[in-house]
Amino acid sequence: FETAQIVAAELQVPDLQKVQDIQPENPVEAVYSRLNAAAQKGEGSLFVVSHMPFLPALAGALLGGRALVTDFETASVLFLEYQASGWTRGWSLRPRDL
Repeated sequence: FETAQIVAAELQVPDLQKVQDIQPENPVEAVYSRLNAAAQKGEGSLFVVSHMPFLPALAGALLGGRALVTDFETASVLFLEYQASGWTRGWSLRPRDL
């Protein structure tokens, strides 16, 4: 949660929520369902902060498969966008890109 607090402060995120299902060892299904439901309701932008291997597995699931997003590194940012047809991959930023 500390990483999320740092990011939220920098991005001036007003409503930070801690979700128990976002742990490195957890399966992604619960968060996958929650993100899809929020996106379909048009609830706006979401910023998910977690650790390996949860985030690349979640990104892979959202993008239509169950495989890991293999180019996702520690301390990376990956932008995904939801449209009526589903999730698409946008930009990404890795530490070595800085």
